[in-house]
Amino acid sequence: EDATPIFADCEHVEGAGSLLAVAIVAATGFFDAVQQVYRTIGPSFYGLRNIFMTLLLMALLRIKNPEQMNQNNPLKLGRVLGLDRAPGVKTIRRKLELLGAREQAANLMNLRSKEIMQGENFPDAILFVDGHVQCYHGKKKVGQTWSSSKNRVVKGVSDYWVNLADATPLLCIPTSFNEHLNKMLPQIILRAQKSCSGRRITVVFDR
Repeated sequence: EDATPIFADCEHVEGAGSLLAVAIVAATGFFDAVQQVYRTIGPSFYGLRNIFMTLLLMALLRIKNPEQMNQNNPLKLGRVLGLDRAPGVKTIRRKLELLGAREQAANLMNLRSKEIMQGENFPDAILFVDGHVQCYHGKKKVGQTWSSSKNRVVKGVSDYWVNLADATPLLCIPTSFNEHLNKMLPQIILRAQKSCSGRRITVVFDR
């Protein structure tokens, strides 16, 4: 299913500190959830595990999109992945298209949110809700919304992030038409109740 990672002895490995975060993510059961939801994308050098490891590495090293992989040495990134080289732009885009076509991202998020709440020992759940604008730079027609960070109206959509009191991410709820929080709150609470398994919910927001 995947090329087996092999870590050779070497010095001055750029980005090696990201392996500390990888260990934490692995301990949470995230990769088990990925396996449960996506099963397989077929036998390949860059199979399911290695592609998700690459995406995790990109997030940790602030590589925001596949095109930025061209600005990084694939051999150096490969050392951190335990592979000969990191996947190229075309490979990452092809794998993302394959994964996206299955439309399982929400199921993965919901499964992880339930697992996170099952690991919490508190009887109640305190949830912090905040809106974030995702700017869009493509050619498709999307709505427009106000971006406080850019201080202007931009093409994009609003996502509502639900975090636990210790800032652990729980849910990300997108909006189709940039609805305001007061309209989204009932949906957010319903989604949160499914993840919180009967716990009493306290929602904190800044509106």
